[in-house]
Amino acid sequence: MTFLNRSSLTLSVLLVSTGIACGGSVAVASPPAVTAKPGIVIPAAKPVPILPIITPTPQVPASPWAWTKVSVTGDNAVYGRIRKQIDTAVAQGRDPEILLEKYRTAAQAAAGDPVTLFRWAYAAYVTASRQSSSAQIFDSIKGLSDPKYAVVPVPSYDFNRVRFLIAALTDPNPALADLGRRLLGVSQDDDPVEYALAGILLDAYSPPKTVEALGLAQGLINQEPSRAEPYALVGEIYYLRWKAHHRENDGEQARQAYLQYVQLAPDSDSFKSRAVRLADAIGNKLKSASSEQKP
Repeated sequence: MTFLNRSSLTLSVLLVSTGIACGGSVAVASPPAVTAKPGIVIPAAKPVPILPIITPTPQVPASPWAWTKVSVTGDNAVYGRIRKQIDTAVAQGRDPEILLEKYRTAAQAAAGDPVTLFRWAYAAYVTASRQSSSAQIFDSIKGLSDPKYAVVPVPSYDFNRVRFLIAALTDPNPALADLGRRLLGVSQDDDPVEYALAGILLDAYSPPKTVEALGLAQGLINQEPSRAEPYALVGEIYYLRWKAHHRENDGEQARQAYLQYVQLAPDSDSFKSRAVRLADAIGNKLKSASSEQKP
């Protein structure tokens, strides 16, 4: 933006038209005195300074993912203790939604305090992870992203872990991947972080990400072969790759993974019926493609 008053703007045009260079701040020479009548001298007008042309420095907006760069190896004692307390209470039968409302109210009354915010966030994550619909998940974590509850960066494993897990539930952005890897560097057998990171890495057009995601999913299967969710994750990875590249083997791998998931998942699992439809659709498509290739 240029800051010039009317007088200086007129004068700058005059200086340019007469060949006087101007840049930044220019001291203007006083014109000679003008004689109106013999013996009467009109004093020269005071020079009008040209104000400098100021170009404002562009403001680069802060990245919404800057918090993912915070260290995860700082003091974690308080946050680890709170996480254990909430896990124990839920395991003993406490309703996580009751805890959530209790901690939400406390955190709203003490905006800016990281400890009360963590209690709220972790209770919200535990509640959200038990929900079966996106609407219920978003209802569980509502309010957490409000700027008035922002706190200074906390270099704690559990504090940043819960931020990562909630972000992965609502917006599995690739910007989260590095934080997920660093969290696993601190605790390698963290199933929720592994599962979330594998979901973040779902990119059919990036072979390195696909390989990493498959490695994480296979690791989850190896840890607990009777658990259904990792097979659904494997199915999604191969399904996306099959849709992108139309390789028969990817389609068959996806179909087999979905069928394995269907065998292990309880009937109450909301994804089960979709997995059945996907497995059938993939099988029909592969048969059709095979028939077309025969002479």
